[in-house]
Amino acid sequence: MKKHFLIVLSAIICLSTLASAQKPSNSDRYFKINKNIDILTTILKEVDLFYVDSLDVDKVVNRTINSMLTQLDPYTVYIPEDDMDDLKFMTTGEYAGIGSVISYNDSNVVINEPYKDLPADKSGLKAGDIIIKIDDKDVANYNVQQVSDLLKGKPGTNLEITINRPGENKNRKIKIVREKISIHPISYAAIVDDNIGYIHFDTFTENGAQ
Repeated sequence: MKKHFLIVLSAIICLSTLASAQKPSNSDRYFKINKNIDILTTILKEVDLFYVDSLDVDKVVNRTINSMLTQLDPYTVYIPEDDMDDLKFMTTGEYAGIGSVISYNDSNVVINEPYKDLPADKSGLKAGDIIIKIDDKDVANYNVQQVSDLLKGKPGTNLEITINRPGENKNRKIKIVREKISIHPISYAAIVDDNIGYIHFDTFTENGAQ
């Protein structure tokens, strides 16, 4: 009995030793990671020093990261810090801004739909108002995304919007205080019959089911 037990125990020890030899330890893995990071850093420095043109480091690094992640799957992505506000809005339906839909119309960015009782509405902005300036920035040649980025900010912060209202000769300056804005993901819900309900989701957010 003891002999059989010793043989089995010896076999287990051998298998464990073999498995540990085949599986790299965490320290080996971290060493490889650090070694590859050092290689990338060295290459980036060398290219920055000796490349014939000036190097946009942020652009090169972002492309390198994105190229690396595309090797994994379609769902693993890198989101730069500048895009975190947009990510938060997509996942929660919340952002800090003036509470209005804006759109591009006839070469201008215009107020499209100020939401009731939110900053844009309370300050007197109306659908059709053409956005000329935001604070001291002339936005005449800006696209919708660029204007949207300027309108967003921390809750409680102030901004001044210069607008041109169709039919008026003079521009208006309107002061607004940004607020936390929550957009409800469901735009329509109804009972179709006794057994069927219909819910229309404009977007899927983490609190959409509530």
